[in-house]
Amino acid sequence: MTKKIINLDSLIDFSANLNEYNDEKAILNVTLLSIMGKLKSLRGCVLLPKKNDTYKIIITKGKKILDTVPQFPIKYFHSIDKLEKSEKILYSLGFRFFIPIIYQQNLISVICISKKSDNKRISPIEKKYVNLIGAICANAIVNAGNRQLLIKTKNSVERRNQLLTTLFELGRNFSGFLSREQILKMLSLHLMGQLTVSRFAVIIRYGSCEFEAIFNRLSELPPVSVTNDLFDIKKTIRLRDLKTCCELEEYLLKVEARIISPMTVQGEVKGLLIIGKKMNSESFSDEDIHFIEAIGNTAMASFETERLFREELTKKNLEKEIDIALKIQTNLLPKTNPVIKNFDIAGINIQSKKVGGDYYDFIDLPSGKLLIVVADVSGKGIPAALLMANLQAALRVLSSMELPLDELARRLNSVIYRNTAPEDFVTMFIAELDYKNSIIRYLNAGHNPPFMITKTGKSHILPEGGIILGALDNEYPYPVVNFKLKQGEIIFIFTDGLTEGTDKSGMVFGERKIVEILKKNRSKNAMSILEEILSECRLQSTGDVQYDDITCVLIKCSN
Repeated sequence: MTKKIINLDSLIDFSANLNEYNDEKAILNVTLLSIMGKLKSLRGCVLLPKKNDTYKIIITKGKKILDTVPQFPIKYFHSIDKLEKSEKILYSLGFRFFIPIIYQQNLISVICISKKSDNKRISPIEKKYVNLIGAICANAIVNAGNRQLLIKTKNSVERRNQLLTTLFELGRNFSGFLSREQILKMLSLHLMGQLTVSRFAVIIRYGSCEFEAIFNRLSELPPVSVTNDLFDIKKTIRLRDLKTCCELEEYLLKVEARIISPMTVQGEVKGLLIIGKKMNSESFSDEDIHFIEAIGNTAMASFETERLFREELTKKNLEKEIDIALKIQTNLLPKTNPVIKNFDIAGINIQSKKVGGDYYDFIDLPSGKLLIVVADVSGKGIPAALLMANLQAALRVLSSMELPLDELARRLNSVIYRNTAPEDFVTMFIAELDYKNSIIRYLNAGHNPPFMITKTGKSHILPEGGIILGALDNEYPYPVVNFKLKQGEIIFIFTDGLTEGTDKSGMVFGERKIVEILKKNRSKNAMSILEEILSECRLQSTGDVQYDDITCVLIKCSN
């Protein structure tokens, strides 16, 4: 009984010791030494299975042996009496006992031990003890792998959050009317700070075939033939993705570049960002690629803004700052409505002459769902338009992660709060449409409650909601509502520019009028319904000034 208790205590201590390691090789090394000590063996090694039907020897104790040995089946602990022909190579090297390290029928490694120093056969108690040691080792390796995965995931999330905050700060820094030199300087600083990249080039296209390298720290620029082709690409190219030898690959290798990323505005490639290798020689992660794409597009938008600014000054001394704000806002709104089976979706934005803060978007998610967003940014003019641009950049980066809607709202709230003035905030309605199953999930952050009209003409609002984005830094709950849309049902989302519009007598358009129009025209398609609403709105406000943007999105289930 005393011996069993001591053995149990020994196993418990051994397990605790192994689980302190996060490295597989260290765990196997401790296990090998423990087994050699238990069996009083003078030689041992650890074999790691490889894909080419061989075992790689990763640890040896005693006389050095071959680097690899042929593959052979080891399903349980056994002695030399049961060796197959292929295993006799190990026998010739002096090994007599083999302990497979197995977890859930998956072979992790094999421990090989020479004969006991006293030349005795292994006893049943020793065999049982060694098998238990092998099982403890397998569990410790799996636990270490899980811990490493958690650490890697944690670091990845922290990296993404850091990049997101940097992108928001970047957008804020680029938001002023900067010269080309200032934009390039900020671009260079952020590439160095976030990616440790010191060598890059920026090529801008004017018209259809006129190029200008406005910045170049590479040894040379790509040939004209390659440059022409690159402006036709729509996504980032990595050197590692080029599977066949081509002129582009030769160029990237020659100048030690790793990434070519299109710089787009309104979906059109206006420039190229060619990125050299990292100073620490690390490879570029997916998060790095997202950062490069976002910073490239943000910089390109600033280049375009700077170009437009100079052109307007040349023509007529730049009429007013609001003209620029309206251009920025227009560039960020969708150009077409989504075409989805079983759904009719349309959006529209009517800009006023004094406000640039309305925003709506349709974002295709990697899972095949559609993210529908309507937002109203506080303020007027260029500050509101630029805050909207930053909001869109943050939303685009976060949406690619497919976070739960409440987590998406919390992150947007945190980024807006930490990177804007106290008086800046955003109201937002976010809906995730699973159009294959006709299921919609939505979240309302201080926005006007949308209307819902049934096929029979009944109406109600979607009242659930949370606090506006950017007002407070606390993690307030954002309730998410989930329900199935039925045939003929309509959801109408809008900004307050529609309901608060007034005529000369001060009469507002109002929500009741909207509901009447929705009921009356519910059999029409989505765009026709929106046009009816806007037509009625214009009739009431004829001759009066539109002081606020009007933005509407209508979702109609047609399955």
